[in-house]
Amino acid sequence: MQNWGQVLAKSVLLDRIGEDTPDCTESSLKTHVSNLRGKLREATGRDCIEAVWGIGFRLNSGS
Repeated sequence: MQNWGQVLAKSVLLDRIGEDTPDCTESSLKTHVSNLRGKLREATGRDCIEAVWGIGFRLNSGS
C-alpha cells in the first residue's frame, strides 16, 4: 500500500462509501472500522488502524 501513515478524513470515507451506500452514517462507519480493526488484529497481532481524533483514521504498518 502506498498510503501507509496518511490520515483519511471521516468525511472522505463517508463520501466514497456513500456512492454505493447512500444511507451510511458516521456511526455505521465507526462500527465498520471497529470490525475491520478486530479482523486485522486477529490476522496480524497488531493494531493497524489508528483513530486520529477529530479527523479520521490512519492505517499503520505496525512496525
